[in-house]
Amino acid sequence: MSYTAPGGPMTVALLVAQSADETFSKPVDVRGYTHIVVYVIPNGTVSSGVVKVLEACPDPDSNQPGNVTNAQLYSGTWVQVGSDISPSSGAISVLHLTVAAYSHLQARISTAIGGGGTVDVVLVAA
Repeated sequence: MSYTAPGGPMTVALLVAQSADETFSKPVDVRGYTHIVVYVIPNGTVSSGVVKVLEACPDPDSNQPGNVTNAQLYSGTWVQVGSDISPSSGAISVLHLTVAAYSHLQARISTAIGGGGTVDVVLVAA
């Protein structure tokens, strides 16, 4: 689910109620947005786990100008941007990314969310 106000910020739910190790969100095109924040919201009891934000660019071999589909994105290992996010019950974790020209971002649960709960991951870009 995403919401973009004309000329305003973009809000995208990257992951909803997820806990499994190696869960990846769909990539989100953030080209043109320089101020990006990612919120990790715990649901229920969350005692451990790690969420990462990853970036990649369009595959230079795709020769596709304009809009890029997910199939045309780099297919190797994406690079982490920002620090690990370690969620816990009762508190929203926030990652403010350094102002830069990002291409496509996705969230990844790199260590399973422990404690029986889940997390939502929300990206806001302006």
